[in-house]
Amino acid sequence: YDAFDIGFITTDEFTNADILEATYPAVAKRLHGDWINDPAIPIVTGFLGK
Repeated sequence: YDAFDIGFITTDEFTNADILEATYPAVAKRLHGDWINDPAIPIVTGFLGK
């Protein structure tokens, strides 16, 4: 998974951004269908958020 595509939403503090609370339901929604079909540990590459 790519962090941007999966729905990470962060603050705009360069090199020290925090993940915003709105990220958690977005990521859960995105991963849920994939996990139901193929249970696995997701790996999110990079750290890039909206």
